[in-house]
Amino acid sequence: EFAATEYAFGVPETIPAGEVTVTMKNSGDEPHMLDLVPLTDDAPPIEKLIKLPEKKVEKFFKGRPIHINPVKPGETSKPVDANLTAGRYGYVCFFAKKGEKPHAFKGMFGELTVE
Repeated sequence: EFAATEYAFGVPETIPAGEVTVTMKNSGDEPHMLDLVPLTDDAPPIEKLIKLPEKKVEKFFKGRPIHINPVKPGETSKPVDANLTAGRYGYVCFFAKKGEKPHAFKGMFGELTVE
């Protein structure tokens, strides 16, 4: 389970490979969402990836992102079942209020390892 607050996620640095159920609990005061993306071995660190144009970023994806729609404060997302393979994964919140930068640009991103 990912824990979301204003502008950070709480998540282990490593998780086991295989069948998992991904959820996100929003303990913050704003809506948050989640994209969990398998990365290629040569992908730059996530803090550099989020600054690249979308077309340049996609070449560093090893598969489709796991997407969780925006979750209201105090709520938990619907579960998403996934089969995670070993490797690097980036996670980001691209939720944004109208006229504001996405939360990822306020520090709401990170990387974990699936073993």
